[in-house]
Amino acid sequence: RQDVQVAPVPHLQRPGGETTDTGGAVYKQLVSREKTDPPESAPGNVARFDVSRIPSAQQNGEFTVRVRLCPYAIGSAANTNRCSDYGPIGKSLKLPPAPQNFRQTPAGADRVELSWDTVAGVTGYEFDYRVQGAAAWGSVSGSVSNSPAIIGRLSCETTYEFIIRAYGDGSTYDSTWGFWSDVVEARTGACPAGGASGQSDAQQGNRAPDAPDLALRWSAAPGADHYLVEIPAIDYFVEVPGDRTDLEISASLVAGLEGRQTARVWNCHASGLCGVHLETWLPALPKAPQNLIATATHESITLSWDASDDSTVTGYQILRRRPDDGENNLLVHVSDTGNIDTTYTDTDVQPNTRYVYRVKAINADGVSPSSNSLTVSTEPSP
Repeated sequence: RQDVQVAPVPHLQRPGGETTDTGGAVYKQLVSREKTDPPESAPGNVARFDVSRIPSAQQNGEFTVRVRLCPYAIGSAANTNRCSDYGPIGKSLKLPPAPQNFRQTPAGADRVELSWDTVAGVTGYEFDYRVQGAAAWGSVSGSVSNSPAIIGRLSCETTYEFIIRAYGDGSTYDSTWGFWSDVVEARTGACPAGGASGQSDAQQGNRAPDAPDLALRWSAAPGADHYLVEIPAIDYFVEVPGDRTDLEISASLVAGLEGRQTARVWNCHASGLCGVHLETWLPALPKAPQNLIATATHESITLSWDASDDSTVTGYQILRRRPDDGENNLLVHVSDTGNIDTTYTDTDVQPNTRYVYRVKAINADGVSPSSNSLTVSTEPSP
């Protein structure tokens, strides 16, 4: 439905030359090419009409709205026999067409992702929705500037119906909301055990020991209530408060995947409507070295491991601790070997002493998760 502003008429000439105040006037509307039947009416000088009544064949073209003034008769009933003629000058409108190919993409327990073909000459999109079978539509507060969008904070295992419309840019189309799309059905996913929503490293329970973090940062979005951080390849979603613009993600979550992985940051309204704020690549860290083993003498320990099949590796990092000396945390012993050899001999050791090692691979994006932990004891002095 659209608001149309028309010039107020101060009075209406009655037969016999007398005039009367028209504070109770009714303005009626006419859509060019096809008159509304019955005519719609509204008091005052703002009228609202249902654009869905415009024939679909005319919805992509420009149309005109005209008005006429009718006084109220005794008993506040509109006297349509005494209406003025329709004004010669109408309000021309060209509304954005309904977005096409409106569809659902993968959904979560409390959200659905919707996409559509973008409409040229518009500045944003808004949605209405309802639970399937409900009579009334509800509005999703806020708008997004482009496809796709997430609508969150929904009930799990529920089928919803959605419609979408676009807002004109004031040039190609008038600065107003356009025609609604066809209805699309979308069902949210299964309810999570215990009512939890989203995922985190702790919830997934697969954070590798000494795993590095991937730092994801973005610029603040004006008015953001919260953000959603998504890694599509592993169905990873985490909600971040609107006053934060960064998140550290365990590299172990994507360490087993081939190539670079996409990350999205969604800017979300309090209603749960989210648009894409940033789409970027996560750093492609190398895979962890495997099968770390060692041989020892009284004056050296030689480590060896299986190289990953990652051609981007440029060197290895050696971590070590000495439990006999009270060291509880692994320390960087060699920050970068500077080559891709899969052996390293540590000569900075004492006889008859235990050492604990891990190895990490290095490439241009950073360091990998750790290899297996290995405890080695040097031999006593001869």
